[in-house]
Amino acid sequence: MAIPDGHPLSIADTGLTGLMMGLSQADVVIAAGIRFNWSLQFGELFPDAKVVRIDIDPHEIDRNRRSDVGLVGDMGTTLAELVQLVEKGEHQGWINDLRGAARSFMVSEFEQREKPSHPIHPARLVARIQEAVGKDALYVVDGGDTTYFGLVGFQSSQKAGVVASAGGLFGCLGTGIPYGIAAKLARPEREVVG
Repeated sequence: MAIPDGHPLSIADTGLTGLMMGLSQADVVIAAGIRFNWSLQFGELFPDAKVVRIDIDPHEIDRNRRSDVGLVGDMGTTLAELVQLVEKGEHQGWINDLRGAARSFMVSEFEQREKPSHPIHPARLVARIQEAVGKDALYVVDGGDTTYFGLVGFQSSQKAGVVASAGGLFGCLGTGIPYGIAAKLARPEREVVG
């Protein structure tokens, strides 16, 4: 995730429940370098929202959904400029609603984490790894079911501390090893778990 799980604005997005709920209620969606593929319902998850798309590839600006505003350029530079135009608002109630939805979704996951079974349930395995390694590590999850259980179960105090394939949930098998190597090269002082 882009911000640490302990950040005041983090909804500890478990299984993308908060993200999907938030997108469906959004007035404006700023899509920076992200593809509107099946995991975002090709942009139809937020039918009433105004869409601002930022991408270095001009062909992506209106792909799968027409943008209200299309900005071709480097996403970091463009976002830095946009941030200066945004007024701070009060959104704590909405954030609390998103956290509540995520917590409700997680009830069965928390039960699985505590229930012994043979073979071990993936939710329990991830929880035991998290307990052993802690929140200061960088976690890399591969494709398939490991993507889901890793994103739901691992928490990190680091910015972008849980890394998964950008191909969407359950996609891109085999990315874990190169992502883990890249994470260690980028942050050699951190433990990397993949």
